[in-house]
Amino acid sequence: MQQLAEDLSHLCLHEEPDTHGYEWSVDPSGSIVHIFERYADSAAAMVHIRLFEERFAERFRALLKPERVVLIGSPSDELITSLAALSPLVLQPLVGFHR
Repeated sequence: MQQLAEDLSHLCLHEEPDTHGYEWSVDPSGSIVHIFERYADSAAAMVHIRLFEERFAERFRALLKPERVVLIGSPSDELITSLAALSPLVLQPLVGFHR
């Protein structure tokens, strides 16, 4: 899993200029993984999804089983549809900031 996380992070950093954040976190037992992803817009998220499917989906799915996807903001219909198998939860920002 460590190598997969590093490979995906490298992809995001070097081939996806509109990926603003990409972080993997894991609980002490290694049984729960949280992946935080932040994109400039839905088009940037779709670029990531396409590259993920082409290069990493098979490895990822052999190791992990996603249970939830949360989209924050105003995702495009295309993005929501592309994640439909995971029943994405769409939330609107209420208050907060990023530095």
